[in-house]
Amino acid sequence: NVVQLIPGGAILNPEAAGLYVESRYELPSEAAKFFNEKMRMAEKALTLIQPDDVVTLDAGSTTGIVARLLPRDFPCTIICTSYNVLYEIQQKSRCRIIMTGGYYYPETATFESPQGVELIRDSRANIAFISARGVHPDLGVTTAYRHEVETKKALMNSSQKNILLMDSTKFDKVEAAYFAQLEEFDAVITDSNLTEEYANLVEGLGIELILV
Repeated sequence: NVVQLIPGGAILNPEAAGLYVESRYELPSEAAKFFNEKMRMAEKALTLIQPDDVVTLDAGSTTGIVARLLPRDFPCTIICTSYNVLYEIQQKSRCRIIMTGGYYYPETATFESPQGVELIRDSRANIAFISARGVHPDLGVTTAYRHEVETKKALMNSSQKNILLMDSTKFDKVEAAYFAQLEEFDAVITDSNLTEEYANLVEGLGIELILV
């Protein structure tokens, strides 16, 4: 268990290797966590996208997998804010790309700027897949970095349907930067390890719960 094998490489598991574990969010290490669950979540997300949809793929490891799995000849428009999503989407021959741009944050591979937020506000999407680092019944949906907040809010306000895409370990967690209440989402896609308590919470709010 010192390394975890993923397609195209291997990622060190620092705890198994007896190394110091950095607690802050960084996309490369996050991508290796719960990889199989994230693959199933991404596969399910793809089934919700229709040809010629305008689709928002928020920054995150799971949204990056959605971009990777999207068929090369699938016709759609992708709104993206991160390098990992852009890298995958630019290889798709029939995808039109709206890239927000701005200052680059390597921890999350995101681009953020006031101009990027305005571009999002002037755009519209049929469906948005939004990532998060924490969900709490009282404190809402949170992320690790404050610079992501305005971008995430704009992405949600510009979309017809918002779907929270995150693994079950992030439920009952709180990060520093709040950006939404759970009830602002139309659906949640997560893995089948979600606790009964949170499954009941999601469904009790009238949100579609999709377990994979």
